[in-house]
Amino acid sequence: MRSRTLAVVGSVVLLGACASVPDVDYSNLQNDLQQRAGLTEEVQLDQDRAEARQLVDSLLDDTLEAEAVRRLALLNSPDLHGELARLGIAEADRVQAGLIRNPVFGIGAMRPDGGGTWKLDFGLSQSLLDLFTRSLRTQVAETRLREVQLDVNRTVSEAILMAEKAYFEAVAARHKAAMADTLAAAADVRRDLASRFYAAGNITDQQMTRERKAAAQARLVADTAKIDAERARWALATHLGIRDGGRLKLPEQLQRLPQE
Repeated sequence: MRSRTLAVVGSVVLLGACASVPDVDYSNLQNDLQQRAGLTEEVQLDQDRAEARQLVDSLLDDTLEAEAVRRLALLNSPDLHGELARLGIAEADRVQAGLIRNPVFGIGAMRPDGGGTWKLDFGLSQSLLDLFTRSLRTQVAETRLREVQLDVNRTVSEAILMAEKAYFEAVAARHKAAMADTLAAAADVRRDLASRFYAAGNITDQQMTRERKAAAQARLVADTAKIDAERARWALATHLGIRDGGRLKLPEQLQRLPQE
């Protein structure tokens, strides 16, 4: 007697192979970065964004020092956020590699061609390929995760160094602009004094022209230095993820090198 399947009644998930993705552990990366950056206070890489913004605002309220810049780079750098996202994706891939697809329990209904009693057919299917390749997939994903961790460490360390470099350049540019402005003010005084001497007939036309030219050149140098300082300030703000470069309170000049 021949029989055929007339309908598949349904299939249901029998076992749960799904797992929630655990939180990414940033402790090793955090400890390494804080050691490299020479920070005296701990910075949580995965802390709540609202708390991070409050800490950023408190750091921006004071005059920026080098350590504060390194902390800001860890808290607010757009490069850091992108790299931490990569690390989270790699961790999720590692978890996913260890999972297998759910086995499926199927129910079918059959009866003979000429009629008769329906018979139920039960079946359980599972992907053997998932089972056989699970160990290999996990090893590959863990290796990839370690590669991403090392790459993230390198990239974030470079971001911190670039932010600190931008800070020193911004402070130096501000100091240079202040010096240039002082020299321009002195040149203006010399020009005004020369104008009095010229009106009294004590200096020649050539001497007066030379003083005017010197004052104009000094002012041009001062204006250029101000532009350079503002450009350096905004470059630092970009490295730190600060939208308003005017919020950065830079010191008048760089700190002196330590005795040792």
